[in-house]
Amino acid sequence: MRETATALQARILQSARTVGPAVEKAHAEIAAVREEVFAVDGYDRAAVDAQTKRLAARLAELTADTT
Repeated sequence: MRETATALQARILQSARTVGPAVEKAHAEIAAVREEVFAVDGYDRAAVDAQTKRLAARLAELTADTT
């Protein structure tokens, strides 16, 4: 989950640099991602898997937007 979250945050920053004045929006989304990841109980496998799936879906959206 953390690896996916890190990749998502990097992609958000990358898209903000290439799009222009979306930096504040990108920082807000990164903050939300971090809060969501920290809120997950690491001992709850179902919660970890669900959060990882949400992060991967958002990462796929951003990757599709830049290709």
